[in-house]
Amino acid sequence: MLLNNYSVIPDQVNEYLITAETEPIRQKTKLSALLLRPQVSLIRMIEEVPLIKIKLMEASLLDFEIIEQSEITLKYEGYIQKEYEIAERVNKLEDLYLKKTSTMQAYLLYPLKQGKSLPG
Repeated sequence: MLLNNYSVIPDQVNEYLITAETEPIRQKTKLSALLLRPQVSLIRMIEEVPLIKIKLMEASLLDFEIIEQSEITLKYEGYIQKEYEIAERVNKLEDLYLKKTSTMQAYLLYPLKQGKSLPG
């Protein structure tokens, strides 16, 4: 994906970053890293930073739907991955049940065997 591979230098984007009320960069930075900032919009950046528009045109990626989906995916991929991991843990826990032990007055997790119901 171009957003992960393309880097920009301060002279190319700092004016935009200042107008977007976010911290200017001091060194070459991946475009994807800039897009993680909540104040930064790829569509606005394309409008205000001609070089980015040119790079996207060269890669035949200057399509509003592609741009919008790329930005959403990039900004939320960490959150989506975290939710996926939580769902995986929940799925694993579905195969366990709690049983109170009489001697320790504690609950232990036991695997729930296929086709069996919870013990009473």
